[in-house]
Amino acid sequence: MNDLAKNDLDLDSIARRPTLLDYKRADESREARYGSESGGGAKHALEKELRRGAEFVGWFAAFALAAFLVLSIGEVAGVLAGIAAAQSSVFLSAAGVQNSISFVNGVPHLIGSVSGAAFDAEIADLCWGKLEFAVLFGIIAASFDRSRKQRALGFAAGFVFFALFFNPARIALSLIWASPLVHDVLFRVTLAAAIAFYYFLWYALSARGARGSKRGYGKGGFFEL
Repeated sequence: MNDLAKNDLDLDSIARRPTLLDYKRADESREARYGSESGGGAKHALEKELRRGAEFVGWFAAFALAAFLVLSIGEVAGVLAGIAAAQSSVFLSAAGVQNSISFVNGVPHLIGSVSGAAFDAEIADLCWGKLEFAVLFGIIAASFDRSRKQRALGFAAGFVFFALFFNPARIALSLIWASPLVHDVLFRVTLAAAIAFYYFLWYALSARGARGSKRGYGKGGFFEL
């Protein structure tokens, strides 16, 4: 082989070797490919989360509406209003406030006086918390990443606590601290805030036994009731 042919082979060999530009283009191609794949994965994850959120809101609204309709039945509302009045009367008496319960057209009234100022408080739906109890049931029932037992116990415990303790104490305090701020603002806010905190606490404490990785929100599909 002459020197000229040998030089031609060396040039061909050099031409076939990857250059820095080749490496750069390969890196750009790899980054573009994996970047698009990760972007698609992120988009899919976002769509899944949005779907889960929409499903949760829809089920929450359905359960809360059903609970609200049940609580609107006259007999049910009457019993819960009576419980709220009786428990509130107990708290008032414990605070040294003389009071009694009177029924007007089936609706309980707390009658008494604080510091010489008489009060006649009608225990209506707003007082015994019809809307708040419906919300409590709806938000717990719609938490399908918790088992049926956890949801049932969570609502039962919350209902007992708010119906027998927290809400009657709230009513009693609003009557003792008779002021527009307490009754018109704090009276309405405290129960809603307490229910939101209770749900957060229940959801966190029930996480150990959650089955979301197997059913329900874990797959973002249909839920097991």
